[in-house]
Amino acid sequence: EVTRDDQDAVKLKEMAILKLGEHYSAQSSVDDLAGLIKDSRGFLAQLSKAKGGQLLKQLLDHFMAIKGASEKQVSVIAESIAWATEQKRTFLRQALEVRLVQLHLDARQYKLCINHCQPLVTELK
Repeated sequence: EVTRDDQDAVKLKEMAILKLGEHYSAQSSVDDLAGLIKDSRGFLAQLSKAKGGQLLKQLLDHFMAIKGASEKQVSVIAESIAWATEQKRTFLRQALEVRLVQLHLDARQYKLCINHCQPLVTELK
């Protein structure tokens, strides 16, 4: 287990997670990348909110690059929103909700898009 005090080990673990995410994305390995995102949440919780959010968004960028996995992408983002809410990471949650809305728009699921947009717009006002 990596502690916050061991900055070199933290940096190394961050790079390893990102490289593994890139590899899974290049291989279009949806389940492996979804598992990596889920399994890395414990490590992300140890990081600062900004650093952990940035790392999660980078992993999700790799995940979004995989074509034909929209159902799994929606479920992983929904789980990530729940995790961000539980961790009280408001800005990350809002950014993830915008990504979820974009996925619904791309899938032409306009009712779901509106349902997710309305509370977000109200909150951001």
